[in-house]
Amino acid sequence: MLEKWVILLFSVLTVLPNTRAETPEDRCLEPVDQGPCQDFQIKWFWDEADGQCKEFHYGGCLGTKNRFTTKQECLKMCRYKLFNPVAVPDLCLLEVDHGHCPDDRKGQWW
Repeated sequence: MLEKWVILLFSVLTVLPNTRAETPEDRCLEPVDQGPCQDFQIKWFWDEADGQCKEFHYGGCLGTKNRFTTKQECLKMCRYKLFNPVAVPDLCLLEVDHGHCPDDRKGQWW
């Protein structure tokens, strides 16, 4: 009985180090691919060379996972995770809200 447990443990320890979950970075580093279909839709992909999200025409099927519905989704998934090991809060990606403060008050945003 002990022999079976040793074999099972050895098998698990041998297989686990060779497997890993796909990370967002993997998705963002895949090449852009519109796929073979002709149902073209506007999508966004991460361009690693330029360090930005770009628009492309997706054919509607297959292709790679480097495909996002909006530029915001692309930026959230790829831009900061690739260049900054600390996750950037969503509030850093929000639109500027100038608010209702008097004109003499200064504000900053990112």
